[in-house]
Amino acid sequence: MTSTSLGGARYFVTYIDDFSRKVWVYLLKSRGECFEKFKEFNALVERQLEYKIKVFRSDNGGEYISKGFKGFLKAHDIEKQTSTPYRPQQNRVAKRANRTLMEMARSMLHAQNLKKSLWAEAVVNAAYTRNRCPSRALPSITPEEVWSGKKPCFSPMRVFGCIVYAMVLDEKRGKLDAKGTKCLFLGYCEGTKAYRLMCVQSEKIIKCGDVEFMEDSTSVGNDLEMRPSGRNETPNVVIVDTSSKSPCVDDDAKEDPSNEEATPTPGCSSTPSTPSKDANTSGEQEGQPWEERRYPLRERRPLGEWWKNHILPQQDVERANVACLDDPLNVCDAMRSDDASKWEVAMQEEYGSLMANGTWELIPLPKDRKSVGCKWVFCTKRDASGHIVRHKARLVAKGYFQVEGVDFNETFASVAKFTTIRCMPAIGVAMDLEIHQMDVKTAFLNGELEEDIYMDQPQGFVQDGKEHLVCKLKKSLYGLQQSRRAWYQCIDMFFTHEGYSRSQADHSLYIKQTSENLLIVIIYVDDLIILASNVSILK
Repeated sequence: MTSTSLGGARYFVTYIDDFSRKVWVYLLKSRGECFEKFKEFNALVERQLEYKIKVFRSDNGGEYISKGFKGFLKAHDIEKQTSTPYRPQQNRVAKRANRTLMEMARSMLHAQNLKKSLWAEAVVNAAYTRNRCPSRALPSITPEEVWSGKKPCFSPMRVFGCIVYAMVLDEKRGKLDAKGTKCLFLGYCEGTKAYRLMCVQSEKIIKCGDVEFMEDSTSVGNDLEMRPSGRNETPNVVIVDTSSKSPCVDDDAKEDPSNEEATPTPGCSSTPSTPSKDANTSGEQEGQPWEERRYPLRERRPLGEWWKNHILPQQDVERANVACLDDPLNVCDAMRSDDASKWEVAMQEEYGSLMANGTWELIPLPKDRKSVGCKWVFCTKRDASGHIVRHKARLVAKGYFQVEGVDFNETFASVAKFTTIRCMPAIGVAMDLEIHQMDVKTAFLNGELEEDIYMDQPQGFVQDGKEHLVCKLKKSLYGLQQSRRAWYQCIDMFFTHEGYSRSQADHSLYIKQTSENLLIVIIYVDDLIILASNVSILK
């Protein structure tokens, strides 16, 4: 590296387990330290897995072909393999891993506008992240899980370089001192639940478990150059070496023993308060006192914070509580509920609608076919005030039992593009068109099925003496794989017959224009958005 890390490192070396593809990163001040780091890595592998390294593959760098290195490999019965000179692709796993780590580190530094001297922290954090992500070699499992046999925990992972406030213990501050110290998040501390941070003011590397993250805030990387001199911070942290600690580090920077007793208890629920100036201001002026300097943050408020101090009106609170009530999950729950009679009426209405549309006929199940199941879905409809206006029941086929090529061939859902939805209302306003939105009831029952699909008789409506029969579906029922496609074919045929023109840019957009009237229809599954030149057309 052209820039020296905070701990004085100029190089890093990676070791990769070919089976799990887990990568370890060691930081080096000189290439001559590579041999000692490999000894450390070899001991680590033997301690954690109780296995020995069998083969070591590398390029022909001088650090790998020295007498000491070769002698160590021979003494430990480790086979040495090297790539052909000027053929780095023969060691492609290592080369690709190094490139991936550098691309990730470069992106993290530039995204947070950090100094190049933090490259070591970024590389180690990139390795930590890569070990917990699937890859082409391991598409369904992570390297960390393969290596350790345990699923990694992702909840502690944070945005590299984001602003974080470390809590200051009561014993370490005065009554009017700040409760939090502004820091940058640099990574994770191995062997502890604490985070690895850099104090913005002193540029000291600290670790702390009681923190408050500001991941939506722009980093203050450029402001590290303007720290004041002669000001001391006393956060609830332990000063550690200035190179990375996870998963491997260089050992030239030592911990500060003066703060050794201030190690925080990981997992403490205390939350430090964050100074309002730093969190809500932007811009900075030269010559201002350090306390009054402002750091550039994003203008938008972080998603999800608006509701913290918001108090709902009493009627909204009641409405929210009502909305939390659970609907029945099946027929048994519906019949045991207080509204059993209303749910029974809703089921009768749905079943009557299905029979009126000629949705199926009862026939014996063919020997070479299997029937799909069905279930009742219940939903309580409410108005804007939260009052119950309807108990709705719908019979849904279990389409996930269908077999492609047997029960269905093609699927399609008529979903209008967002550009269409945005443009058409704007055109409607510009042309003074009437805009109407409607939901087509039992829309899918209008579609004719091309395939032979057999379904079990619905629960509660099995006809006596015909229990051995199944429903051969004639119409597309909700839940089937091809229902949306059948509905679209039906409504497309209708619009074409009525003289509508289908847009080639969006097949969910239909237009009909005469000398006097204009009618535009947008289809979004079973919802229609209609734009008309006058109200009479809508009627």
